[in-house]
Amino acid sequence: MDERFEAQLPSLNDFVRQVANGDIQVSRQVPVSYPLGDRVDHVPFYPDYCEKISRRDQVPMLSLLRTIQQGVNENLLHRMNRSPVFKRNMEEVMGKWSKDDVSELCADRITRPYEYPYYLREYQGEHDIRTKLQGIEGSLSDADESFHGPLEDIIEGCQKGRRHLQTQHEVLRENYDQYEPTQNHARVWRDLTMKPLSSYYRKMMKDQDNPLHLQHTEKQVRKYIPPEINLIFENGLNLPNILMHENNRQMGHVGQLQDLLSQSEHSAHTIKQSLPPSTSLWDDLSKYFTKVNEPDGSSDEDSSDEDKETHDALEDTLQALTEAHPEVADNPLPTETHKDGDEEGGGGYEEDEEEDEDEEEDEEDNNAPLGDGEGGTYYMQVGGQSFF
Repeated sequence: MDERFEAQLPSLNDFVRQVANGDIQVSRQVPVSYPLGDRVDHVPFYPDYCEKISRRDQVPMLSLLRTIQQGVNENLLHRMNRSPVFKRNMEEVMGKWSKDDVSELCADRITRPYEYPYYLREYQGEHDIRTKLQGIEGSLSDADESFHGPLEDIIEGCQKGRRHLQTQHEVLRENYDQYEPTQNHARVWRDLTMKPLSSYYRKMMKDQDNPLHLQHTEKQVRKYIPPEINLIFENGLNLPNILMHENNRQMGHVGQLQDLLSQSEHSAHTIKQSLPPSTSLWDDLSKYFTKVNEPDGSSDEDSSDEDKETHDALEDTLQALTEAHPEVADNPLPTETHKDGDEEGGGGYEEDEEEDEDEEEDEEDNNAPLGDGEGGTYYMQVGGQSFF
């Protein structure tokens, strides 16, 4: 697309900083300008404006909104740490509703963050499964028992993917109520959005008689308490609702992926049931021993002919087994002497024990930190910079 027609958007750092400073209000439409002409559009902050940033920087929406919320909280903590005036006035409002420390207003309540890279992995896995299943469906005219193995793999992959997605669904459901502050803390946020701008934070200056103290306090207020500080609190109060909307949208994506995997699993089962049963050389061998000592009422001459046919078929099967498993012919089973120990060898036969350790489902909770090259972590690291 011609750059002249592309919207002029701030960098990711600048975007987070503008919301954290109240320059962009999440409850208002955001102006979007274009290089060509004087065209200016006004779009809603969510989802329109956020989606433009998300697509440009390839950042998941839920990750972007979580980063913005962190930016607002860090902004306010910085102001409290640098300005005693600002902190004391916030403590005054806090004391009316809660006995908690004022810094807890800006605490992150999410205990188990949603890991978006896990969703991407399951999304790709579902696509791969569907591609394999479509390949099998396109070859059904030539289907035989060899299709059992690939279909079993597809069924297992569907079941595993649905388990992982169910865990993701549970994490999202758990996060839903943790985006917003506790009830008492929400009342504090609402109170702070209604304070009469910076005049509220200047009232303590009237009690100072020393001009030097007054000058120092005035400088502190100008630096750390902007005239529209209430807009920052308003953003912090409204962001949880936006996060809850996006959380629900992601839950919908997870549910759709679960449905697709269920459909693929059902199709794989249907195809598998239509295939001839899988057989092996061992099955062919075992059937010759089921007729031993079973009188069938036939004459000696007929029995002789039948025995010859059985003998020839058994010989062919044993030959096929030998060719398919040469290790059996090369390594015959040990004799009793080997087991009990012979005089020349001086040692007994020890059977090798192979331990079948089922691989643990290390992604089963789908919430462990990812290793290198596995998609990164959920939280965006925005250059390690502060947002104020």
